[in-house]
Amino acid sequence: MPKKLSLIITALFISLSADDIDIGISLFSQGKFDEACEYINRAYNKNPSSSKIQLAYARTVSNGMEAKELFRNITGSKTASDSLRSEAYFQLGRFYFCKEDYDSARSMFNKAQKLSASKRNSHMKALAAFNRGDYRTPETVWPAKASDEKKKERGRALYYLGNMFYRQGKYEQAYNCYKKASEMEDEAWAVPAFAGACLSSYYTGDTLFSTILYDRIKKDFPSLLEAEQLKQAFSGSSKFIETDINSREDFGAVDSKVSKKGDAVAKVREKAAYTLQVGAFSSKENAKNLFRRMKKDFENVSIKKEKVKGKVFYKVRAEVFTNKEKALAYGEKHLKSRGIQFRVVEK
Repeated sequence: MPKKLSLIITALFISLSADDIDIGISLFSQGKFDEACEYINRAYNKNPSSSKIQLAYARTVSNGMEAKELFRNITGSKTASDSLRSEAYFQLGRFYFCKEDYDSARSMFNKAQKLSASKRNSHMKALAAFNRGDYRTPETVWPAKASDEKKKERGRALYYLGNMFYRQGKYEQAYNCYKKASEMEDEAWAVPAFAGACLSSYYTGDTLFSTILYDRIKKDFPSLLEAEQLKQAFSGSSKFIETDINSREDFGAVDSKVSKKGDAVAKVREKAAYTLQVGAFSSKENAKNLFRRMKKDFENVSIKKEKVKGKVFYKVRAEVFTNKEKALAYGEKHLKSRGIQFRVVEK
């Protein structure tokens, strides 16, 4: 075959492949997945070395490990553009995020952000850190986005800021963020933010207003994913009452009128030398808020009043242990996994 004719055929072949991939990507963005796969698969079979085609193909394959390898190929390519490599890092981040490997996910999102200053890269990096229990990145990313000119970005940031404050027991700040996010009625964050506002107001002690919100949620959003969490909060079993904290310095001390099970717990507490401190507040109300939250999931929760350098602190503590190793192991498994910060302290 003449060299010139060979070059013409090759050029035509690549041109047809390019048409297939552009059509496939367009169909994919329209949500026409089956049709998109047909064009993308055809393009990949014709030109499997193209980073652009590899990226599109990797997003359509059902084999996660195959997709992962394709994304890795793109990130290591010397010919792929920064935008393609950024997208590949982002997709790798999503892969690790779904596997709950938040450290690896955060690393991938960070690399994606360095190549392309996309808002979604910084958001996902913050979300991966948040799920890891690290609030430093979210505290720098989400507050800035909460004033974004685009309503979608603003609402998303407010919703996740609410989640961050809620997890830290800062219920008033959480409520303010959820409320603003819930007012964006046409956004995806509005309804779950409404539920967040309901729970936050409940834990600030405004049970009347939170009950009004809860009644509306039961009526208008009966299929809400957070409905079960709301139901547990309003069941009555988790309601905080003053008798949960008695008048002694150790607010969580066991009452003398306990059951046999309570007597056993009391004996363990007497021998225990260590506990897990999950918060220290100058405000008794803030300590009580965290106490309520912890009491739902842990049996031995207490508030200890201590004076440090002339200032009174209310320290919230959970569970008791005979040695430091057991305390640390329990904290890593049952607290850190939920994003609850703690430290082992002597009783």
